[in-house]
Amino acid sequence: MELSTIESSAIILVLINLAVLFVAVMAFYQNCGLKIQIKYLWLAIDALEEENRKRKHQEGL
Repeated sequence: MELSTIESSAIILVLINLAVLFVAVMAFYQNCGLKIQIKYLWLAIDALEEENRKRKHQEGL
């Protein structure tokens, strides 16, 4: 089966679009993972700050 130039171009265009879509999905996934990690980092910082406030309060008594 011989493909015409237009059909070959269309197939290549579809493959390129799929590759771009895959890269976009991977970037979105990495970004979501980063947001989750940043959230837990902020939660850990808040917990440490609260613990530090409690220690300072106990030392003041």
